Amino acid sequence: MALFFDGLAEPQNPGVACYGFVVLDEGGEVIGEGKGLAGEPFRPGSTNNRAEYVGLIEGLKWVVLTCPEANLVVNGDSQLVIRQMRGEYAVRSPNLVSLHGEARALARRVGRVRFEWIPRKENELADARSVQAYEEYWRSQGRDPPPMRFRR
Repeated sequence: MALFFDGLAEPQNPGVACYGFVVLDEGGEVIGEGKGLAGEPFRPGSTNNRAEYVGLIEGLKWVVLTCPEANLVVNGDSQLVIRQMRGEYAVRSPNLVSLHGEARALARRVGRVRFEWIPRKENELADARSVQAYEEYWRSQGRDPPPMRFRR
């Protein structure tokens, strides 16, 4: 089973922080997905790194609730999050300490977990969910989404 997660914060950092995740079965079929806001828009802490962690956490929650005995490969294009989850980087940002702890606790509740960094172009499914969440936020405000500076 594979979990792909992603996050974004646009049009600046802090901005509108959104996440997306997709879970694939062994045959590559989508069996789970989610998207949404990763924090209150334009408030301190509504950053890209927070959005990445929230995408990971929400995806892990889905796996824990649905198939906790899974052999899971977690894929993300955030080198920071992947390396922190592997224990290769320390978590120095006070804004990320609790998110990292929550992600670690959830990962321990899954049968077996491996964290893998992938290039953004291989993370298109999760990226598309985070972009959808961003667009939905702006439309809920009665506005067209501003152009995204760091995507595509």
